Amino acid sequence: MTTTTVDDDQMYANNGGVVPVFSGAMEDYAAWREDAMDWEFSTKFPDKIKATKLVLAQNEMVKKVMRQIGGEKVRSADGFKLVMKEMDQTFTLPTEQLGLNSFENGTQ
Repeated sequence: MTTTTVDDDQMYANNGGVVPVFSGAMEDYAAWREDAMDWEFSTKFPDKIKATKLVLAQNEMVKKVMRQIGGEKVRSADGFKLVMKEMDQTFTLPTEQLGLNSFENGTQ
């Protein structure tokens, strides 16, 4: 059995909980994005640290996508926003593709 101390609980609260980890699968992106936005909102990390924490929690494939913006941008006050923009460009299907996919899958 694992116990937590008051310090552990406070650290967890300050960190906004566990950093969401993205599987890399397109179908998981929307849910992960919502979790990431909630984590960013709830964490008390300074803005210039948020993106770094997010990147470090991911698998190597996802880290590679996130780091395409460059290390200095990841470690900037706008890093989280820039990382999410890169993720959106990579893992969000264009609107015309979304309609085509639903038609092909019979979910229209």
